[in-house]
Amino acid sequence: MKKQPSHSTDSISNDSVSIPSVSITSFSVSVRLNGELTRLAGRARMNVTLNSPATVADLLAEVASDEPSIAHRLHVAVPVIDGHHATQEQEVVQGREVALLMPVAGGSYWVKGMKSTVSSKQQPITSDQ
Repeated sequence: MKKQPSHSTDSISNDSVSIPSVSITSFSVSVRLNGELTRLAGRARMNVTLNSPATVADLLAEVASDEPSIAHRLHVAVPVIDGHHATQEQEVVQGREVALLMPVAGGSYWVKGMKSTVSSKQQPITSDQ
């Protein structure tokens, strides 16, 4: 005979409704700020505590609450987890670093009223140049 899995019988009781209690687990996530966010916050890193399960949207809300000086710019920040752009719905897990990168404009510039385009065939700049 197979043994049935056991379930917790702890519950919160109301006159007519019994609601099982839920254990909420919290965890800390390292957040790396970039560009304007670093300047506004006065720091490049912060730790945020989230309740599991948590999404990128939950993380952004917590960052805004913990660091109000950058809240007004978070809507344009690009969240990156493990080197990949993350969606608002993507799950954030313990032990991962989330980078909040600010978009950078580029590719063309104006010279004396004349538009010039930077060639994509230019050699990359290296640290020894």
